[in-house]
Amino acid sequence: MKHILFAIAFALVLSSCAAEVPRHTNLHPALPERLNQRYAQDDSAFAITGKDSRRSADVIVFALGNDPVIRLDNRPAPEELLADLLSLGFQKQGLIVYPAAPTHLTVIVDELVAKVTRPKALFRTETKTRVRLSVQKHGTTLTRTFTRESSGETLRRPELSVLEQGLNDQLTDIIAQILADRDIRRVIDK
Repeated sequence: MKHILFAIAFALVLSSCAAEVPRHTNLHPALPERLNQRYAQDDSAFAITGKDSRRSADVIVFALGNDPVIRLDNRPAPEELLADLLSLGFQKQGLIVYPAAPTHLTVIVDELVAKVTRPKALFRTETKTRVRLSVQKHGTTLTRTFTRESSGETLRRPELSVLEQGLNDQLTDIIAQILADRDIRRVIDK
């Protein structure tokens, strides 16, 4: 009887040590460190919304041989995260957020995924980010697409934090490009 109790206790201890797979990622791209005021007009106001055009909300995918595919999405949703960061960035550049503003920005997430596979002995990671920003003001519409891609191979399975950092770096770079884009600024200043 003692052996059975010992076996059950040992099994419970081992099962509590098993690695738990998270269900969501924690992306946190950053604004550029220095944002110069680019909009000086007192009436420069904008509204911004986010959309996700991806077929799947997956942000990180582990597709390793015959193992079940592990899919992780992000909380908050990437389009909300980008809309919030871009809103803050444009405010730091001198714009005012106003829901009924004549300038409406839409940030659209077309692709955002880090996919890990193991075609042979090495783990292969492909990270792709494609974001569109549409600016509408007084009948003028400008849509710009920003894309980043990277890939790499490693002997060990990449850690979740490394995959998140790769996506964060791509998103941070895209945010900086959007905030510095002259064509976007020209339409907003129109």
